[in-house]
Amino acid sequence: AAPRRAPSTARPVTPRPHRPPRAVARTVVARTWKWVLSIVVLTAVILIEVALLRDEIARDIQVVMDAGRSGPTASDIPALPPVVPPAPTSAGPVTAVNLRGVEACTPGQSCAVRVQVLLQPQPEPQTVTWDFTVVDRCTGETTTAPGGTVTVPLGGDRADAVGTVAVPPGDALAVLVLTRAPAIAASSALPVPADGACGPHPAEPPG
Repeated sequence: AAPRRAPSTARPVTPRPHRPPRAVARTVVARTWKWVLSIVVLTAVILIEVALLRDEIARDIQVVMDAGRSGPTASDIPALPPVVPPAPTSAGPVTAVNLRGVEACTPGQSCAVRVQVLLQPQPEPQTVTWDFTVVDRCTGETTTAPGGTVTVPLGGDRADAVGTVAVPPGDALAVLVLTRAPAIAASSALPVPADGACGPHPAEPPG
């Protein structure tokens, strides 16, 4: 006898319903209209802001351009002459003299400064005496202001003190320390103010 075939268990394939093109178009439009509306609103806001701020933006640009034309440049500002110390930076037992501002110094006011004099140790006490020298870097005029005195014990290698110096008025000044004992030595210059510059001076009246 011929062999029997087993019954087929495959399920019939149900065809997917065909969606008309109009239904697909409506679906795409329903998903994208919100994005299109957002872009249109954002563009409208930007155009309104540009229209309202156009005059202000143009005015700010003009101000910046005018400032760039009329403002002083680095080449217009004369360079300050270097400050030459009135004495060497070391002499005898004095190995170095340092001067620092405790705070920002202003011309025409008293300025708090820190003075440090480094010494070679000696078998006996040393008396350190100093004055302040103020140089007007625009006119070259030099003035002297009182300093102070410190006694260093035997074997000591430095003298530290905090004091004040009367700074005269001026556009660009420099303050230095000049030791008188145990030897004459000078510190480097402390500019007052830190960003000083020589400005134009009014013409002198005819005599």
